[in-house]
Amino acid sequence: RTKSEKIFEDISRIGRIIDHVRAFSRDHDEYINSLFAINDSIKNAISMISEQFKHHSIHLTFQSDKKMLPVIGNTYRFEQVILNLLSNSKDAVEEKMKVSKSNYQKSIVVRTWHDTTSNYIEVSDNGVGIKSEDLHRIIHPFYTTKEVGKGTGLGLSISYGIIKELNGNIEIRSDQSSGTTFIITLPLPDKKGKKAQNIS
Repeated sequence: RTKSEKIFEDISRIGRIIDHVRAFSRDHDEYINSLFAINDSIKNAISMISEQFKHHSIHLTFQSDKKMLPVIGNTYRFEQVILNLLSNSKDAVEEKMKVSKSNYQKSIVVRTWHDTTSNYIEVSDNGVGIKSEDLHRIIHPFYTTKEVGKGTGLGLSISYGIIKELNGNIEIRSDQSSGTTFIITLPLPDKKGKKAQNIS
């Protein structure tokens, strides 16, 4: 009975993921920008890669601020950013595993918080890190530090463009001994002087 329940839970989860991938894959030009909940968007992105991360023994944690305020934009394009950052972090911890001792735990943490002016999204890993001389070039199109055949050099550039469309910014902090942290800053949509409604 327990196994049967687990099978039906997995079927339901697969169905939700397929539905979401269909929506994610559409031409997003047809979508009008609207208020969306950042935490929900991140959860949707994580749901698409969580099983893959488990298979690779990557410990993925989401620490969410339950009082995050909504932002105006396209939720699917924002999810693309989160997926790109998680993909980069996955490659970074896999590379670290190759040169680390057997007790190394591959870890990625996604965290959200806010203040009176902005929402913040942090994707942090304990992977190989980025060399200081590469930090200012890593967002440039077609620039990649990955081995040949593993990266196009477009993921971060596309992500940076999407965040700029949201009037936000991406900051990169990295150390080759402790890993890399990407911090996204998104301003609150308060242009009309109205206080945004809380969305957890």
